Amino acid sequence: MSVIGDIADGLVSALNGLSLSQSFTATRVALPRFALEDLAGLDVTVWAAEEEISLESRSRNQHDYTIMIGIRKPVDPDSTSDLDGMLDLVEEMKEGLDFTDHSGATWIRTDHSPLFDPDVLQERREFLTSLEVNYRKVR
Repeated sequence: MSVIGDIADGLVSALNGLSLSQSFTATRVALPRFALEDLAGLDVTVWAAEEEISLESRSRNQHDYTIMIGIRKPVDPDSTSDLDGMLDLVEEMKEGLDFTDHSGATWIRTDHSPLFDPDVLQERREFLTSLEVNYRKVR
């Protein structure tokens, strides 16, 4: 399997191994699809998104891998407790994934912007956000 595929699989295993405030089973997909009809509860989806290669030295390259995590759940858009609960969960995920290495690739950062999609929240009554998790491997 590809390095980025191994990293994505490792991230799914890491997410599923965390003890968090809300239960879920993360799954890996090749192509993320977010249809409201499919959403019955908390959904956590992982996919490989990007690889950048740059020169490290004369004989080695630096590979930066981006793995995306989509997090969504039906919520009441007027309930601050629903939104706070989801933001707490996302924060727990970020903290649980910090400094986790997979397939010889080192975690370098997690980006979370925007905190959630306000249009989806209003129109579909769904909390939707994504985490961009970045790893580096020199080879």
